[in-house]
Amino acid sequence: MQSGGIFSVICAMFSRFITVLLLLSSLIVEGQPNFKDSLRLMLKDYTTKSELNTLAYNYLLTKNCDEAILLYQQIINDYDTLSQAQIYKGYLYNHLGVSYFCANDFENALTNFNKGLSIREEFSDTLGVANSYSNIGLVYGKLLEYKKALKYHEKSLDIFYDISLHAGIANEFNNIGELHYKLKQYDNAEKYFLQSIEIFDSLNDIEGLLDNHRDMVNNYFAQKKYKKSHEHYQKMTIVSEILVKSNAKTFAEAKSRYNTEKKQQENKLLKKEIEVRKYRQYGLVSFLILILILIILFFFNYKKKKREEREKLLIELKLIKAEAIIKNISPSAQTRESEINQKAINEYTNQKLNETDWKILIIIYTNPTIINSEIADTVHLSIQGVKSSLKKMYSLFDLESGGNKKLALVIKITQIIQKEF
Repeated sequence: MQSGGIFSVICAMFSRFITVLLLLSSLIVEGQPNFKDSLRLMLKDYTTKSELNTLAYNYLLTKNCDEAILLYQQIINDYDTLSQAQIYKGYLYNHLGVSYFCANDFENALTNFNKGLSIREEFSDTLGVANSYSNIGLVYGKLLEYKKALKYHEKSLDIFYDISLHAGIANEFNNIGELHYKLKQYDNAEKYFLQSIEIFDSLNDIEGLLDNHRDMVNNYFAQKKYKKSHEHYQKMTIVSEILVKSNAKTFAEAKSRYNTEKKQQENKLLKKEIEVRKYRQYGLVSFLILILILIILFFFNYKKKKREEREKLLIELKLIKAEAIIKNISPSAQTRESEINQKAINEYTNQKLNETDWKILIIIYTNPTIINSEIADTVHLSIQGVKSSLKKMYSLFDLESGGNKKLALVIKITQIIQKEF
């Protein structure tokens, strides 16, 4: 009979995700070094892809286009051998294209926007595809290919409609309006500008409103509708003042937010470290409990096997003795049984059993399940002496391995006696 168990070991893996947040507060203010130089100095201290990307993006925001181009090229080259990073490269090519656009290198901008578009289409990145179409449209607009530009902006607009992204819809209305203005299709331009203004107003997008009112000023001025042009100029002035105040407030809040977020980030890291330690302790305790359970199960399984083996040997012994009875031994033979036994056993062991060994052997033959302490009491011997005698007999009767050796010894003796008869 075999016994076994099924054990499920659940391992919780905890990995650390560390996000480096760089909020640069050294904007162009009196008495501070050039912002471009500050970024170069920071480059010496931050070398991971995430940090390089943050630096490249900040170069882009501050119109340091050449530096942004170099960094994005470096990041893309690092990702060239990583197939799992292809979807991220779509984002990187897009930003590299924006950097070339910033540097007025529209051919390279178009090349990288198209590379990013291909990757985004491959991975069904819907929002990314819409942004790529919009950027390609902007490049064609700079290249004075307005019809191609319209085609891409309309593709972008369709996607933003499909995903109901209102900010994207408003931005594309504005882009399409500008193209119609450049094509001197002023009525169409007005239609798109007004739709863009309506959405930006509902979103409270100050910058979007400012661009749209500026475009409306130019559009009406080109049509010699000076009154309407002046109305949008006034609106543009109001929105501009709001934006200036908002930026001043935002800059003040940025420093405060930076310090707050930095502290929160430190607290998060500390909390994660504490959690990792705690789970390590839990893991160690769980491991020790599992080991204890395995030991207990092994012990009970061992005891069960010993018990089954003992029962099997007892059955075997009963069968051997029953077979001896069936042989129908004569009374004369029975009277000589002890003598024959001793002779047969002495022949088997080359007369190596002493008087104490014989006493112990006869006791065991009579009661195979007797324990050592009871044998010691009967023959007036120490338990250690009984063990020594048994060890000797086990060796003589070739019973060196296995458990329940007393039963095995009795079976062996019975088999020797049967052979003699």
